[in-house]
Amino acid sequence: PNLTSAPATETITVAAIPTGAVRVIGNVLVVDPVPRTDKGTNTIAITQTGGNLNVTVNGLLDVNQPAVSSIDRIVVYGSKASDNVTIDPSLTTPATISGGAGGTNVLKAGGGPTRIHAWFGRNTITGSPQPDAITGARGHMRINPTAGNDLIYEGVFQKQPSFNDKLNNAFPNGPRPKHPARGKLPVGQYYRFVNNHLVPIGTPKASAAGSRNAQVDQNLPFLLPGS
Repeated sequence: PNLTSAPATETITVAAIPTGAVRVIGNVLVVDPVPRTDKGTNTIAITQTGGNLNVTVNGLLDVNQPAVSSIDRIVVYGSKASDNVTIDPSLTTPATISGGAGGTNVLKAGGGPTRIHAWFGRNTITGSPQPDAITGARGHMRINPTAGNDLIYEGVFQKQPSFNDKLNNAFPNGPRPKHPARGKLPVGQYYRFVNNHLVPIGTPKASAAGSRNAQVDQNLPFLLPGS
């Protein structure tokens, strides 16, 4: 005999767990994935449900779910592995996203103004609809144009003789003191999108004192990962 039953709806509830990657520090939500040992890709998604922030790390929903209204900034750190970071467009909280120290990364801002750092690895970047500050190394960024009037800085790391090299020249027969090598701050070029094309611009002036972007404009070249 043919056995049939009426259609039914089944609800599956995903339990939140402590992933070890999500913290709330004051009014800042910080996402810093646990180091991987399998050379895989971290997938980080930040959304909101019922007025609370939800962070899913590699398919696992984290137990830390603060109210959206209690968070002033979202900060996501990438890793040495590859990282796919997505903030939901419905979230207008200001954010900072770092591509980390390597890997092939996809970095997608949400609906709020975002600082994006892409100094290492290979980074595909999509900003928010708001004015963003995007900094990174030449050859390490691919930036998709958005409706925001983004300020972009493409930097080039400079090399200089290390302190040890200088000491070698000063004391060719040794012995000599030791000192770690020191590099220079990067130099580079500012850009903005004009008709979906990157156009070089001069060094922007700092915004008026007290403006949200004043610090960003002044220190844009030097906002390395961790800023």
